[in-house]
Amino acid sequence: VETVQFKEVRFVMDKMSKNRRRIHASVEVSAPPSTVWGLLTNYSSLKNFIPGLVENTVEEVYDSGVKLKQVARQDLAFGAHLAVTAVLNITERPLGVAEGDVIDRNITAVVPSTCLLGAPSQDICFTLVQSRDLKEFTGTWRIQQCEGSAPFTRLSYVTQVRPRSWFPVNLIQNRVQKEIENNLKAVRNEAECVYNASLVSTLSKQIKSLVSSPISSLSTRKIEI
Repeated sequence: VETVQFKEVRFVMDKMSKNRRRIHASVEVSAPPSTVWGLLTNYSSLKNFIPGLVENTVEEVYDSGVKLKQVARQDLAFGAHLAVTAVLNITERPLGVAEGDVIDRNITAVVPSTCLLGAPSQDICFTLVQSRDLKEFTGTWRIQQCEGSAPFTRLSYVTQVRPRSWFPVNLIQNRVQKEIENNLKAVRNEAECVYNASLVSTLSKQIKSLVSSPISSLSTRKIEI
């Protein structure tokens, strides 16, 4: 097990076998869990804010999720690029999952070790349907309310990945970590922007309501957010 601490993102890497890794990561978000959940389950819009995601197509919609085709591009050394294509089944578990729960076609869930232990969670699980580049790719986004009065969320992520035999994981391991860091930061930044915009909108509506109210009632009303 290798633990890495970036400035804002916590990482833990498990070496499961020669060509398989399980990577855990988490970041704090200054927005409520409902905002983060809404952002990550708006599947057709993921490409708008997640870096490196050059294609994101919803192929099917299910009662508890979707089937997505994604193409992600990573920059390699000397100006080279690597494009990884995958079709994924996405399963929403608003009440959370436990390690080992069956989520899709007898594939069991993995849970991020960087999450808040014992706290309730909302989980979004993904499993690999098809890929020319990956033999295994499964994981979970976990959303949890942090303690305290302010809206604060722990966003955790775990993926278990195994490339095809001709594609050694050691060649891209560090870059995969960097991509996960960038993705978590991107989700955090977008969620905070969406939440702050909603606060501004609510405040603006309340101010307009006060301005349009009779003068006699202004002293008895107050703005609440």
